[in-house]
Amino acid sequence: MNSKHTFTWFVLAVVLFAFIAGYRFFERSTVVESLEVLPDLHPLAVTGVQVNPRDAAEICVANTNGSWFLTQPVAYPGQAAAIESLLTALQKLKPAERISPAEVSQSRDANTQFGFNSPWASLVIQTGDERREILVGNRTPPGDQVYV
Repeated sequence: MNSKHTFTWFVLAVVLFAFIAGYRFFERSTVVESLEVLPDLHPLAVTGVQVNPRDAAEICVANTNGSWFLTQPVAYPGQAAAIESLLTALQKLKPAERISPAEVSQSRDANTQFGFNSPWASLVIQTGDERREILVGNRTPPGDQVYV
């Protein structure tokens, strides 16, 4: 191999290194939005959960003095482990894909298209004075996920 080819390969390696270093530097500077569906949800701070299935009775539980109690459809002590595992799962819930507000605004009636006019279920989580509501809409076109 002669020195002319060596110099060409060296210049190419320096250019590729500069490109990769610059790309990684600018890639890090982008703002990363929260990936969780319910950011800042703390299961231990939740005081009430309400589940409203479309064609079934409403289910409500309340956390009173560190114990969970079913308040609707009947008054009964709740299963703390099941409720806390639901809240932990909701805390870790991440979307498979997000639909941007621009994409939603392009649709004529996004609420009907995604199933939020008549949701399959709604879930209300009460944390002190804060109230969060999750609507479970239609299935996605492949049928293996739902719009939330």
